Amino acid sequence: MKSRIEILVSLLPSVDSLADVGCDHGQLTLLALENKKCKRAVISDVSEKCLLKAQTLLKNYVDLGVVKSICTDGLKGIEKVDLVVIAGMGGEETVAILNNSNFLPTHLLLQPMKNPEKVRKTLLSLGYFIEKDFTFFIGEKYYDVIKATIGKDNLTLEELEFGKTNVREKPVGFIKKLNAEKELLKGVLQKSGVSESSMAEVLKRLEKIEKYV
Repeated sequence: MKSRIEILVSLLPSVDSLADVGCDHGQLTLLALENKKCKRAVISDVSEKCLLKAQTLLKNYVDLGVVKSICTDGLKGIEKVDLVVIAGMGGEETVAILNNSNFLPTHLLLQPMKNPEKVRKTLLSLGYFIEKDFTFFIGEKYYDVIKATIGKDNLTLEELEFGKTNVREKPVGFIKKLNAEKELLKGVLQKSGVSESSMAEVLKRLEKIEKYV
């Protein structure tokens, strides 16, 4: 079974330059270089400790000048690259990074840990076309990944909420996640003391989910 990082790398387009924002241990950049997904890369993290781990892992590439590292918040101080990867951050944090960037890359690969709908709305407002947007399941966890490129796009309300690929193709991870949520919501309905307003929200959510499962 592939790891989360391996799945993300498999989705990367082949580009000249890549920026791995919030690179943590640097494994994504290492795999991207080994799989010839990019010729050069920038690794960045707001944590000097994390950045040092990545620099150590990528030492050979750093020494060759293929990888440049910068301790910074988001994309601040990073020169324009073809592809930006932001994986493992919250959706609101991802949105803030994109909105505060001084450039828009041609390609984006985003893996927000929560609030993916806010990321989708931001991508549309910034002028991106969403190529893939789906949920996958690894190690008892669900992840949303969004691959986008510069271009125009229009999403339905359901695609904004659940993800374009999820709605159109219903991948296994998406259905599995909805089934798990459905069981949790059913449990809420069986509890005593749930307010009418909360009950109404639960029923509304169940109605949306049951369109797919």
